[in-house]
Amino acid sequence: MPPALNESVVVVAGGARGIGRATALRLAERGARVAVLDVDLSAAAEFDENLTAASVEDELKDRAGDGLCVQVDLTDPEATERAFAEVVNRFGHVDHLFIPAGGAITPYSGSAASQTSHDAYSKLVAVNMTTVVNCCRSAVPYLCAAGGGSIITVSSGSGFKVAAGGYIAGYAMSKAAVLHYSKYLAVEVGKHRIRVNCIAPGVIRTSRLIAQSNVTGFVASDDDLALIPLQRQGEPSDVADVVELLLSPLAGFLTGQLIAIDGGASIV
Repeated sequence: MPPALNESVVVVAGGARGIGRATALRLAERGARVAVLDVDLSAAAEFDENLTAASVEDELKDRAGDGLCVQVDLTDPEATERAFAEVVNRFGHVDHLFIPAGGAITPYSGSAASQTSHDAYSKLVAVNMTTVVNCCRSAVPYLCAAGGGSIITVSSGSGFKVAAGGYIAGYAMSKAAVLHYSKYLAVEVGKHRIRVNCIAPGVIRTSRLIAQSNVTGFVASDDDLALIPLQRQGEPSDVADVVELLLSPLAGFLTGQLIAIDGGASIV
């Protein structure tokens, strides 16, 4: 098991539900002081994701003795800078950044490459790519001041492999951009002892994915599962496992890499 995070300060941008919340709680359990930034701190309720306390902030405090949640629109660069300043004002510094914010938030129907509307493309780029740029721009000066740290961005299996039927093209495009941006950032900030890696989850059984599966079909049938080498779909805890590793000293010589978390689905 990776070493405890020993009161490191970790910002989770997009941590109010799903993968982000599961990872934020895991890191708090390992001793991190976690700050969750999200446009909607009550987002878990939308898909009946049950909290273990009155709020995500209370969940963090139950696990680590401290925690912070800031409601902020991460597509707004100035608001993002203010949110990071609030984190530093509370905890004194920032050690790590994890950015699961975003998603395939536009309608599944009409999401093929030539059918996606201008508004849908703009929205997908804003929530999936602009949020990453804003968070990294805000975080890097603090990570430099702390003497280094780690940034983990989130692409998608569809960011490097075309999804079935060519659907979710706009989402996939924005996630491909996240991957390439992450590599450029890794080259830039390596000299400051900041590592940047990108994870690419496959189909992860979040509350949102399960709730929307009647439209998307993303919850696999037994026949579909047989095509995945590990023969199951992922859980949010699978992503938290990898993030925990990447933030630990065990990944101290790893930067600029893409790590697919998909049970082997992308290799077949």
